[in-house]
Amino acid sequence: TLGVGRTGKGDFDITSRGVGVPISIAYTKGVFGGFNLEGAVLGARHAANKAFYDKTTSPREILVEKSVAVPADKVTMLPEVYDKLAKLSAGVQAEPSPAEQEKKTVAASAAEQAAASVHAEAGSEVVHVDAAAEAAKEASA
Repeated sequence: TLGVGRTGKGDFDITSRGVGVPISIAYTKGVFGGFNLEGAVLGARHAANKAFYDKTTSPREILVEKSVAVPADKVTMLPEVYDKLAKLSAGVQAEPSPAEQEKKTVAASAAEQAAASVHAEAGSEVVHVDAAAEAAKEASA
């Protein structure tokens, strides 16, 4: 971006709740320049899905068709997340109950164990990134 004086920027976001349009306007004296590059990669982790659901399944079956149920032996916080989101959307704020805190601890432990198992089995599906090393490379470039 190169410019002099007033500049504006518009963008749009599409979510399941609708469309949003963030707008920014800047006024500067003199010449300025800038550059922005953003991106994201989204991919399925088939080994993690198989480990969690105990069978091979696709993201479409899980997220769109909702034809795959969460196994009864898995500890998840999904009901609590949906309950918390409903309360927040209604403007209600509440601290987690002791039972929710305990379930959170159990779920976190189960997630750590599952992650270790998937990392051991998945190999090529898991990409390890050392954020500190990447930041150092970025700073020296």
